[in-house]
Amino acid sequence: MPVPAGGITDPASRITGLVDSQAPKIKEAFLVAVVAIRDRHTLEQLAALLERGQIEEALAALDRAAEHLAGASQQSLTTAARGAAEFLTGALGVTISFNQTNVRAVELMQASRLELIQQFTAEQRAATRLALTDGIQRGLNPVEQARAFQGSIGLTVKQQQAVLNYESMLRAIGSEDPGGREALTRTLRDKRFDRTVLRALEDGDPLTPAQINRMVERYREKYVAFRARTIARTEALRTVHQGTEELYQQAIEMGELDAATLVRKWITARDERVRGSHRALNGVEKAIGEPWVTSRGRLRYPGDPSAPSSEVVNCRCALTTRINAL
Repeated sequence: MPVPAGGITDPASRITGLVDSQAPKIKEAFLVAVVAIRDRHTLEQLAALLERGQIEEALAALDRAAEHLAGASQQSLTTAARGAAEFLTGALGVTISFNQTNVRAVELMQASRLELIQQFTAEQRAATRLALTDGIQRGLNPVEQARAFQGSIGLTVKQQQAVLNYESMLRAIGSEDPGGREALTRTLRDKRFDRTVLRALEDGDPLTPAQINRMVERYREKYVAFRARTIARTEALRTVHQGTEELYQQAIEMGELDAATLVRKWITARDERVRGSHRALNGVEKAIGEPWVTSRGRLRYPGDPSAPSSEVVNCRCALTTRINAL
């Protein structure tokens, strides 16, 4: 494959642009999935199911919602692969295409889809169990249990626990428990309620159940939005790099590219939010297929699903690919 003297570079800006374009689509798919699960039953229907112990029936929409999310993620991977093919076609002057029926590509997309579905459903079931357990311990009636069940949809266990802790802080206001003031320290609280909380603290009066429910609901909504952004960014980064990687591998196998001429470079966002382990990778070059190594693990590319979550969640790095002339 003739490469212009000086080579060509598939820039990090093209990758980050793809990530930025795909993240909103994945975010929307996640929020649609959450609404689909919540709207499956009315509170009364859900309360009746929970009273009979029919938890799986209450979560009947979970698998279908997870499929919807996985579909958006898979589309992002395909879009990235086709985008890389278009870039190379324009840069090299020879038509290069993405073969979606390639055995490895099919296995990659199936594995990616299955992993996302399993992760989403497992996290949701765990968060729901926590909400129900808390409701039983507090002696909530069936409708209140159903409301707590619905409120857990879209949250991880850690986030659901944060919501329960916040609710506990609000209930402590007006009692001898000093924990009520901590409610004003929660980052994701709706600050429009701060005046109400401060007045209750100063007067020593408890908040009404209606006030607590409104504050907790807004807190939940903000956590769901936060998780939607996190999933969208992380999934978009992963799928864009996976799709791009797959296209390059296919081009090598078809003899359209020579692996020996490819050089990958890790590029960070170059700000204070960059992980320390990734800051050390900035500008480090590797041959295609060669991983970057940090103190926490190995990374084939930003968002690598085989790496620890501490290395990939909300990552904003990207790879450039330089094709040198022979």
